[in-house]
Formats: sequence, structure tokens, C-alpha cells
Amino acid sequence: MLTRRYQNRTWFVRTHRPPVLADDAARQSSTRYQIFISYSNECAGICDDVRRILEDRMGFAGEVFIDRHRIPGGTKWLAEIEDALDQAQYVLLLATEEAVRRPEWVKRELAAAQARETLADPEKQLKIIPIEFDEGASTVLLGDNSRQRIKAMRDGDSCADPEKLEQHLRAALLHRSPRLARALINLEEHRKDAQAWVDDNLPSPSFWENIWDGFISGAQAVAIVAPGGRGKTVIAAHYVDRVLRRQKTYPVVVRPEVLDQGIDAFAHHLGALDAADFPGHMTALQNDFGIRVFFIVDGLDQA
Repeated sequence: MLTRRYQNRTWFVRTHRPPVLADDAARQSSTRYQIFISYSNECAGICDDVRRILEDRMGFAGEVFIDRHRIPGGTKWLAEIEDALDQAQYVLLLATEEAVRRPEWVKRELAAAQARETLADPEKQLKIIPIEFDEGASTVLLGDNSRQRIKAMRDGDSCADPEKLEQHLRAALLHRSPRLARALINLEEHRKDAQAWVDDNLPSPSFWENIWDGFISGAQAVAIVAPGGRGKTVIAAHYVDRVLRRQKTYPVVVRPEVLDQGIDAFAHHLGALDAADFPGHMTALQNDFGIRVFFIVDGLDQA
């Protein structure tokens, strides 16, 4: 905690790293697949690692299709594959030397996926994202080397660096997803709302004009604590006014009606899948697209 002394009063400025948001309710599994994983059965361990990253850490629980997990005994294999591909938005190709050695089933899946890449209806188009665990494997399996691919390391039948793979997957899926477009549209609206909030709360001239930045540190999160009517909102408005001049920085004023809708709805509004996906989504926006989002919660002393 930092303290600032001004006019015989002590101001407390609490700084902290923002907590990871958690979903209080149980996740609701979707009946529609978003991601189809094409892989060699000899690399079941790598496939499980990728599935865990997608389902447990990126919010795609129940939305990842893997043949051995999803096809009940006795079902017609090809019909299930076709149905899953019709639902999916993405095909993740796990490009390994095992898939190159025995490519028959993987190539069948890829041929069906490639036919859907060029469909006239954008809603039905598929995107193939190769994850190359062995050098050159994706070129052999796909028949060309022009595609962007994710480079990944393996340790036998497991991912050697799941954290880095998660980062690459977030960037790849977000870059190709309408979620990014939705997030940017909504963030622009929040920028306008933040400007209106500044206009309402920043007097001219301002008593705090030349001293306000002494209360804002470089921490990721700041809480200005003082009795009501001492200028906390004006100090925050000075800071937001400065930030609004920066490109790709979006202040979001968190209003009561937003919180009333629930954290899952708020996270989805900003492009995340849900509350559990929200911290990783914000990190991906900043690290992969240079988009910085910060939140202003005002009037807590009036609640």
C-alpha cells in the first residue's frame, strides 16, 4: 500500500495485481463442436494435452471433437466425422511424424475439411490450423507449405511446452474468430462511454490538475481510498483523460447495470467465452494484438 500526504490528510492508494476471475456456476457444455482435432492415434498423449489446453484453460469444454472420445462403439465412423466437421469452425491438425508415416485417416479428415474451407457461405466455412510438432509434417499432410502454422515442441507423446502452445492457440483462434470483431466493436463503445464519464467528472479548471498523477502508480491495479467528496473520482478522470489519447487502449467504466447482468455476460460482451476465460482473453488481446483494456469502478463508497 502506498500513502500520499496532502493538506494534512493521508490518502491511501492500494495497489495489487488483479485476481483471476472464476466462474461460480458449473460450466455448461455445448452440444455443438467448435474444434475438430485431426491426429494420429499413435499420438494420443499429445492429443490429450491439446484437448486439456482447449477445454480446461481456454473455455472450450464440451466443444472439442476427438474421434476416440466422441464416437460410441458401433457407430458409423465416417458419418460421425462428417457430422462433427459440419459443426466445427476450426480443424486443428496435429502434424507429427506418426501421422506422416500412417496418413490415411488424417488425410481423409483433411480432405473433407479442405472442401469446407472454400464454401460460399462464410458461416459454414472451416479454418484449418496446423500445429507442427515435427518439422515438415504439416507440408506433407496438407500438400502445401503456404499455410501459417503453429510451431510446437514435443517430449515423446506429450507437449513439451503447454503454456507456450496455449499462447499460440489463443492468438490463432482469436485472430480468426468473430469474437475479436465483436470485442473491438464493444470496446469502441466503451471508449465513447469513458469519454462521456470524463466529461461529466473532470472540472475545468481542476484543483488536481498538476498533482493528480502522484496518486496513480505504475501498478496493474490501483484503489484510491479516502472519505467521500475528497476528489477520488476527479483524480481517476484525469488519468482516464490521458489514457484516451493512446491508440489501442480502452478504458471500460464498470457501471452497476453491467454487473447486474453477471460476470459471464460481461466477459462474453468483451469477446471472452466466459468468466474463466476472461483473464487469458485479456492477456491475449494485449500480447498478440497490442490491445490494452483497463477498468474503472467508481462510487464504491456510495454503495
